[in-house]
Amino acid sequence: MVSGIEAVELTDDNRPLFIGERTNVLGSRKFKRLIAGGDWEGAAEVGRAQVKAGAQVIDVCLQDPDQDEISQIEAFLDRLVRLVKVPLMIDSTDAEVMERALTWCQGKAILNSINLEDGLSRFDQVAPLARRYGAALVVGTIDETGMAVTVERKLEVARRSFDLLTQRFAIPAEDIWWDTLVFPCGTGDENYLGSAALTIEGVRRLKEEFPRSKTVLGVSNVSFGLPNAGREVLNSVFLYHATRAGLDAAIVNTQKLARYAEIPQEERELAERLIYLEPGDTAAGEAAVAEFAAHFRGRKSVVAAVPRETLPLAERLARAVIEGSKVGLAGDIDAALADEQWPLPLDVINGPLMTGMA
Repeated sequence: MVSGIEAVELTDDNRPLFIGERTNVLGSRKFKRLIAGGDWEGAAEVGRAQVKAGAQVIDVCLQDPDQDEISQIEAFLDRLVRLVKVPLMIDSTDAEVMERALTWCQGKAILNSINLEDGLSRFDQVAPLARRYGAALVVGTIDETGMAVTVERKLEVARRSFDLLTQRFAIPAEDIWWDTLVFPCGTGDENYLGSAALTIEGVRRLKEEFPRSKTVLGVSNVSFGLPNAGREVLNSVFLYHATRAGLDAAIVNTQKLARYAEIPQEERELAERLIYLEPGDTAAGEAAVAEFAAHFRGRKSVVAAVPRETLPLAERLARAVIEGSKVGLAGDIDAALADEQWPLPLDVINGPLMTGMA
């Protein structure tokens, strides 16, 4: 566990780029049903909800072996680009699908992903597309020997990938986004004990070695297999520490991301025990997983789901500051100015608005 680290809220100035993950048939049953049923409007609304909740990029994955990926991605993107005006991350193993999707993208797109698992074949298929369309590339630290878990292996694969991409394929360093791989740290699998901390350190080392490139992580993988309420906390704590290590972008469910500064200290520490386990310490791993799961078992979502309009006036004003939302704010300010508990306008500022700032 890391000690002596103050609880600093992630703000627009220091938080990573948020990439909404719910427009993915492999990760969302609801989205998969909408796509399979041809409900393009409903599917696009899933993307818009992610943007409304703070996503600055949308990850799009329609890799369903029972469906025609090319025709579906065209029909979906035709509707999505009318509803959201943010960059798209095209997530597919099919280079033809990637190229078709790129013709729909507004501005700079991101291709997710390539790696050296099958040697140069994936690079040969996708890197030329990135050059032709000016897209960025997510590059996983995977090679012919498998997924890199240790920091040194991550660096070894990244160095080889970087040399190939910049020299053989003329990909600019700033268009390379390293994915140092997130493994589940709460399943009890001894192969992944301490892997979360190694991923965070991998981000730090890659940022040092390749300062012009970026880093990106699929955050929710870290909490796979744990109770839902616990996943929200673990994802947030892991994201916090990865951000402090220099993480540039995070693929997350923006609607289910707990605010780090609002997580009780006890729960932060439970999450940190899982993240910073020592590799090979099976007994400590089993104890940490059991303690974490027991704490959150049966708990409801920790992310506030109470409609803002049902809260008392003072809480609505404070939440408006916390969320940076102006929806309903003008009416609430008028109501506060007419409320006897705040005789002067300055009392409203020093009262509920300052509570939100705190």
